[in-house]
Amino acid sequence: MRKEVKRMLKKASIIDNHVHLSVHSKSRAKIEELEKSMSGNGIDAAIALAAYFPRKTGSITNEQILSLTKNYNNIVVFGSLDAENNLQEGVADLEKLLTKDRIVGIKLYPGYQFVYPNDKKLDEVYELAERFKVPVMFHSGLAYKSPGGIRFSRPIYFDDVADKFPELKIIISHLGDPDIRQATAVAHKNSNVYLDFSGLVSNTTKNQQRSEKWKRKNEEYIIETIANVMIDLMGTEKIIFGTDWPISSHESYLLLVDSLEERLDLNGKEKRQILSGNILKALGVKK
Repeated sequence: MRKEVKRMLKKASIIDNHVHLSVHSKSRAKIEELEKSMSGNGIDAAIALAAYFPRKTGSITNEQILSLTKNYNNIVVFGSLDAENNLQEGVADLEKLLTKDRIVGIKLYPGYQFVYPNDKKLDEVYELAERFKVPVMFHSGLAYKSPGGIRFSRPIYFDDVADKFPELKIIISHLGDPDIRQATAVAHKNSNVYLDFSGLVSNTTKNQQRSEKWKRKNEEYIIETIANVMIDLMGTEKIIFGTDWPISSHESYLLLVDSLEERLDLNGKEKRQILSGNILKALGVKK
């Protein structure tokens, strides 16, 4: 990791571990809108995720996302690859980007590429991440658009990866929803596994009155769910703040953290772990 990136991350009090960008003109995921939302909500840094979706729209390549973020010093990138169709080319590209310090981690999407995380052919991705000491983040749980294979991204498969690669830092996104208890068990068992709670509170806009009612109910449920995860884990050391912006807003997620602080009587250290400390640990950055 470049020295200037490490310095920036060390200073960050709030890091959004999970944001998406798009090159499509009609998408809400514009870099300018992300910067505006970060600035308006006190988000000091963000991790933008490349995505290769051979089965659906929404892909953004490593080079595309690096091009979008090149003038934003507080937005860093996790690279990705098409593990289903172009594994070797993808691994070679990731190695080049890691060698040049252009990415700080790797994101994989098993539910959208129909590849099980514990498939031996992915071992070279994990070996690469271990060699460069960068984390691997997995989309886990629901596949929000068809075609998507939920069975490929169940958290139980990450247990095999964590066992086989004990030095590899693993981030299970979305708490593995709907298999949240399973994801919690994997994180509890393996010291190298973290959970992010991104994408669980969405910005639904259709039928606004009905949407607001059920959004409030969902937020209540999610707060209770995350609180129970932290109770199961007996602490905050495994929980990482991430939003899935623009699917979820920074405003709603900061309020969510405030609600967790109140419900669980979190102290300053515990809140800092969630908002920045745990992702910094996963990235190998010491405050």
